[in-house]
Amino acid sequence: MSLLLRGGTLLPLKDHPRPMWGDLLVSGTRIGALGKVETVPLDTETVDVSGCVIMPGIVQTHIHLVQTLFRGLAEDMTLLQWLRTRVWPLEAALDEASLRASVRLGILELLMTGTTTVLDMGTTKLGDIVAEELVRSGLRARFGQAMMDAGEGVPPALLETTRGSLDAAGALTKRWHKASSGRIGYVYMPRFALSCTRELLEATTQLAKLSELLVHTHSNESVDERNAVVMATGRTPMQYLLDTGIACDRTIIAHGVHLDDSEIDILRTTKTSVAHCPSSNLKLGSGIAQVAKLRNTRITVGLGADGAACNNQLDAFEE
Repeated sequence: MSLLLRGGTLLPLKDHPRPMWGDLLVSGTRIGALGKVETVPLDTETVDVSGCVIMPGIVQTHIHLVQTLFRGLAEDMTLLQWLRTRVWPLEAALDEASLRASVRLGILELLMTGTTTVLDMGTTKLGDIVAEELVRSGLRARFGQAMMDAGEGVPPALLETTRGSLDAAGALTKRWHKASSGRIGYVYMPRFALSCTRELLEATTQLAKLSELLVHTHSNESVDERNAVVMATGRTPMQYLLDTGIACDRTIIAHGVHLDDSEIDILRTTKTSVAHCPSSNLKLGSGIAQVAKLRNTRITVGLGADGAACNNQLDAFEE
């Protein structure tokens, strides 16, 4: 089955940096032709897209699909209060039906606003449901179950043992990594330094290295979180992630708002990437990341809407 999108404004964003008028032919799962398409297969469906823009799908590098149902339920709070009094208890209350509904609703919003690839962090349970819905959706996704074996204010329903967290991640990797012909992949996701023991972080580093998987975690999001990490570890957040091996070229940290020069140098030398979430950072009063400085230092920076609970929407164009 082929599909011809006829007469749109094309934004290839690669070989042709400027907009161009033309057609786009999709043959199966591949782009078959671009520009003025004269010859098409017999089974082609033609759609007139005059007045529309056709562009590659957006890649969001930090999303929480399990939080979509929490939209509007955690307002006017800073990060740590928001987590401890609202988001973590809400995650703990999720059951199979509500978590599935949350993921489906989030996926629908992503697709309706042009996102086709995501890096998604779940909660500490029901990772198979997230995977099932990502497979069904057609999205390209890297996902992981959040890992939390410590932390002030973590509800018992979310708190894992170190061994249990590692075993759960390993089992999900076996079931879902490279699913749907590689469209779905698994990522190790220790939530952040304040909810993970050093033992968990170091073991995650080793397992991710052995299996050549990505690692995704939150870091340097707010002043209070940064100060809490320094108090707990005696190190800045990025120094601690370097000590535990998390900081490396396979890791993407979410936020990176409050980074000093030495931490930016750690990002640069380890080739750790950053997922920038401007709307989320503004809603939680966390601040604004030094994106220009990071990019000028040759640090890879992506965009993410974060979750509906700290953004109210998942539209990447707003970011």
